[in-house]
Amino acid sequence: PTIGSGGDRAAREGERFADLERQATECSPAKSVRSQTTAASTNPTSAESKAGGDGRRCSPKRWGPCGLAAAALLALGVVFRPRNAAWDLTELRFDPALLTGLTQAFTDPAFNSTLLFPINVTAAVRNPNFIGARAGAARLRVTSGDFVIADVQTEPGVIHAHGQSLLRAVSTSTITPEVSRHLMSVLPPLFKLSPEVRGEIPAKVFGFINVKVKLHCTVEVEVLSILSDPVKMVTAYRCSQGLGF
Repeated sequence: PTIGSGGDRAAREGERFADLERQATECSPAKSVRSQTTAASTNPTSAESKAGGDGRRCSPKRWGPCGLAAAALLALGVVFRPRNAAWDLTELRFDPALLTGLTQAFTDPAFNSTLLFPINVTAAVRNPNFIGARAGAARLRVTSGDFVIADVQTEPGVIHAHGQSLLRAVSTSTITPEVSRHLMSVLPPLFKLSPEVRGEIPAKVFGFINVKVKLHCTVEVEVLSILSDPVKMVTAYRCSQGLGF
């Protein structure tokens, strides 16, 4: 009995030792580190998720490709940014017999009739953009103060990309007694005029995208040049152009 009791105590002590050993193993530093590493790998922090986990931002490894993409977008913005076109008159054609009536409208206080003065206009348009367009017919209005002094009907034409094109139009001035009195009040003594031109020009780019170019110009005109060198009537202009759909 005594021997048996000592054997039982030894067995129970061995079992308690084994339990303590298992607990020590489970709570060891190596086990803790492994558990934290596993948790971190399965549950990334919000900072790591923002840095690159969701793929929407550039991580340090992606800085090279992202930089190239940003540079490409910047270059495209510079190349294809809409820039204002420039133009110059190259030809004005009209009936010289109408000049007598036009001169009277500018100078004669007794002018009391209505004069129509059509002019066929050709202009060279320089397009600085790298995208061309096909311009449609448009109507532009020329005003001085509160008076309409001309209506311009443009013809359809092709605007070449980064180059020069010719556009044609017909400008028709309707000189009424009221318009005549207005012109006689603003023209002397230098016979210079600063009319405004407004209108929308429909156009098509890439062959299928319809756009509208909103035009507003202030033009400096030497009226007496129509008697000697009509192409040089326009001495300067300031234009703003807007793009719409």
